[in-house]
Amino acid sequence: MSQSFVAKLVLMIALLLSSCRSSSPETETRKGNILVWHNLSGQAGEVLESIFAQYSALHPQVTIIPKYIESSFQTESTINKQFIEKTQKGLGPDLFISLDVYIPFFVEAGTISYLQEGDIDSSIYLPQTLDSVRYQGKLYGVPWASEIQGLCYNKDLVTQPATTLQTLVEEAQAGRKIAFPSVLGRMLWGVKLFGGQLFDAQGSKALDQGGFAELQEGFAEWLEWLSEVYNRPNFIFESNFKILRQAFIDGELAYYVCYSHEVIELKAAMGADRFGITSLPTRAEQPAAPLLVTFVMLFNSASSTGSREVALDLAKFLTNVQQQKKLSVETEALIATNVRVKLDAGLFPTQTALLSQSRTSIVIPLESIKQAREALGKYGNQLYNQVLQGQIEPTEAARKITEKLNRLFDPE
Repeated sequence: MSQSFVAKLVLMIALLLSSCRSSSPETETRKGNILVWHNLSGQAGEVLESIFAQYSALHPQVTIIPKYIESSFQTESTINKQFIEKTQKGLGPDLFISLDVYIPFFVEAGTISYLQEGDIDSSIYLPQTLDSVRYQGKLYGVPWASEIQGLCYNKDLVTQPATTLQTLVEEAQAGRKIAFPSVLGRMLWGVKLFGGQLFDAQGSKALDQGGFAELQEGFAEWLEWLSEVYNRPNFIFESNFKILRQAFIDGELAYYVCYSHEVIELKAAMGADRFGITSLPTRAEQPAAPLLVTFVMLFNSASSTGSREVALDLAKFLTNVQQQKKLSVETEALIATNVRVKLDAGLFPTQTALLSQSRTSIVIPLESIKQAREALGKYGNQLYNQVLQGQIEPTEAARKITEKLNRLFDPE
């Protein structure tokens, strides 16, 4: 075999390999312009836009046009109205960061498209967050970040934060004030501590009779515990969250059941040396189960195929391990939805506490949002406060709440 032939053969192989590499999907160049709407301000908005910049650096032929729209998170808010109006005219953002609870609202309006099989790797997401985007058997978005409740505490007043209901009582006996919201929706996290479960493991719309019996018993025992501590010194119940937050900042409260979105404000006001947060207290090794709120990335049903592909790729980038870790670490208030994110508790105690609490959270199936709000909202809240005031027995209040849920979920 001549050297000339060998040289030609090597050249042909090199060209073939080069051709294979250039056509590989892994190196496919993304192209296009996509519009992204959100209403995240402050640190969260800055982190989001820095991640956009990283994506653009990797894909220079993609132009991301972020648009911040100042708006509250309400069904009839400005950003939701504009999204529906624009989309129904074939316009609007290709990617819309919203809250999970609005998915049925957008589906009814025909403004968002669902994911196809294989669009995302479902195994990387916390199952509860996938339930947050599942509606009528379809996934209507990609879960980006979550919020959860935790137990905020003042480091000046607390040496070792309480980890159980019993140690929380002991803290109150030692003279440390503990603030609980007198709003049922913010106190559902304790039902599971006593064996109650709002929904079954599959998140079905209705529990069987055995499940409702357990829920009723768990609700009753939790309400009983709350009614007992309500009358003890140093337990503070208040429906005005601004009052509780300010009292906590001022050092009047040792503990405050807070939401993760309050972390930035509280830490800024108190300083890292005074502010601390840990998981909600446990009971008999049973963790608390607070409701999870999830920010989701929704896809405009009016977007072109090309724009949707880029928007989906961006959504997957926003939920990879590196970007999710950046999100959690830098915002402190937003929790990663990617289960592969691991944080050092010593370096990031706040983020680790919230991440841990999210793993024991529950979500209300989107099909059941309306019924749950009716039973656990104004109706349940009134019963909760009647229990605290001694106007109704906890067992009776629990019976009424669970029977209301039963009727709403299974009217027959």
